[in-house]
Amino acid sequence: MQDMLSEEQAVPSHLVAPRAQPDGGIIHPHLNGDVNGINAGGLPYAPEYQEGPSSFDVSAMQAELEQLPKHSYDQGSIIEFNNSISFEARILEVGSHLKHAMYTQAPHLIRERIIHKVPYADCMIGSEMVDWLLDLSVSTGAHSPALSRFQISGMWQTLLEHNVICHVTGELQFVDKLVCYRWVDGGRADRRMANGVPGRFPLADPRLKEEVPSREDIASAVFFLSTVGPDALFRMILKKLPQDRTPEELELVYEELLHVKALSHLSTMVKRELATVIGYEHHTHAGTVLFHQGDPGKNWYIILRGSVDVSIHGKVHSF
Repeated sequence: MQDMLSEEQAVPSHLVAPRAQPDGGIIHPHLNGDVNGINAGGLPYAPEYQEGPSSFDVSAMQAELEQLPKHSYDQGSIIEFNNSISFEARILEVGSHLKHAMYTQAPHLIRERIIHKVPYADCMIGSEMVDWLLDLSVSTGAHSPALSRFQISGMWQTLLEHNVICHVTGELQFVDKLVCYRWVDGGRADRRMANGVPGRFPLADPRLKEEVPSREDIASAVFFLSTVGPDALFRMILKKLPQDRTPEELELVYEELLHVKALSHLSTMVKRELATVIGYEHHTHAGTVLFHQGDPGKNWYIILRGSVDVSIHGKVHSF
């Protein structure tokens, strides 16, 4: 990992990322004006900044992660998960266990819902999902003390990012409200409309073909999600506009900024101000141009993962 901090008012460089890693990430502050897909009109981030997971240094998770089986995380770094097959497989396994538990223990949560007079089959409500997972974490003894609703939302956000669950209209943020989600089934992967009505899918066979998870499997699944949920929650918050961030979300961002070495010299007040405006970018393709020589210097970048090349008047410097 390398950090880069620049506070120049004019950017005298041409910055490209020729060796970006699949899960490389960059964060930057939002300012008033057109900056990285967000402007004063409140336009959302460009799609390429909304897709795919990245990694953040969450030191509070270290003690819990050390208790996980070695196959459940990338052994190259205990905190920064690589986008590896083992991690993806673990997420899918966890999702399968929770899906089975919901189908068998609380099938009433999954039913047809009508939103704006449009029926959506086999849906769950965000607030009910949080209630259920909160009760499940307590009943299985997976986490003590009990998790907050905010933390539970981060666990569902993890499953949403990895396409284990989906929003019925394709939104990318999980909210603890009267919003519909559904488990992603293989038979519904293409999400085509049936009979011309959005969300009207043929009912899938309700029988579950996966092996029945034990109580220990469920407890392990809940515990695992509780350790990776803060990362997903952090990414989700940084993709929000500054005015849309709640005090609880700002506190989480501030706590994460305390672990960024490039910001260690800043005062507490400055870090709290940064928590309101800092944003997140995710670039997966090598050769992506972040900004050009001569562009107005409206922001600075901290590289959390990956590498970049800086070309100044034809001279290339690698970072």
